[in-house]
Amino acid sequence: IAPASMTKVMTVYVIADQISNSPMISLDDEVLISKKAWAKNVEGSKTYIEAGKRVSVKDLLSGIIIQSGNDASIAMAEYIASSEEGFVDLMNQYVLKMGLTNTLFVDSTGLSNNNFSSAKDLAQLTQALINDFPDYYEEFNVKSFTFNNIKSFNTNKLLWRDDSVDGVKSGCTKAAGYCLISSAKKNDMRLIAVITGSSSKNQRLNSSQSL
Repeated sequence: IAPASMTKVMTVYVIADQISNSPMISLDDEVLISKKAWAKNVEGSKTYIEAGKRVSVKDLLSGIIIQSGNDASIAMAEYIASSEEGFVDLMNQYVLKMGLTNTLFVDSTGLSNNNFSSAKDLAQLTQALINDFPDYYEEFNVKSFTFNNIKSFNTNKLLWRDDSVDGVKSGCTKAAGYCLISSAKKNDMRLIAVITGSSSKNQRLNSSQSL
C-alpha cells in the first residue's frame, strides 16, 4: 500500500532514536530552516515554518506528530542527515533492522507515491515506537499545537471520539486514499489498527473504531 503520512511514524522513530543515541542532537537544538523545507515550498499539511529562521527540534517534532507537518519533517531530515535523501537512507536502514519486509521509503513525509508498506509492517513499526519511545509517543495524544501564531489540530480525530485512543497517525494521498494507524489502551491491553484506502475521513474513523 501507499502509506501517505503514516510514513511519519518512521520519521519520528528515527528522530527519537537519533536523539537518544547521539550527544550531538537534543530537543533544545535550534534548526535553521532551508528553502526546501520552507512551508511556501512544501505541499500538504504544514507547520508553517519559514526559511532562514531557527526552530527548536521540540517544536519541529510537535509539528510532525500533531500537525503532520511536511515542512517540519523535511527540516528535521536535513538536520539529522544533512539532506532528506540521507535521512531516507537512515529510514530504510531501520526498516531492515525491524524486519519490515514489505516497506520502502523514498521521502520523509509520505507525499511520494513511490513509498510502499503494508498494514502489518505499519502496525509493527507503531508497536516499536510505543515500546521503545513511550515519552515521544505520548505527544501523539495531544490534540492541538500552536506555532507561528497558527493553531492546528491533530489530524487523528479519533482522539475526540474515544478516551481510550491515544494515537497515532492519519494520512491521505490520491494513491493511498484516507488512511489511519490508530491505537487504544484499556487497562493492560493495547490494540493497534491500520486502515487504508478509505473513501472519506469519516469512513476511516468509523472503520478504525469498529476494529
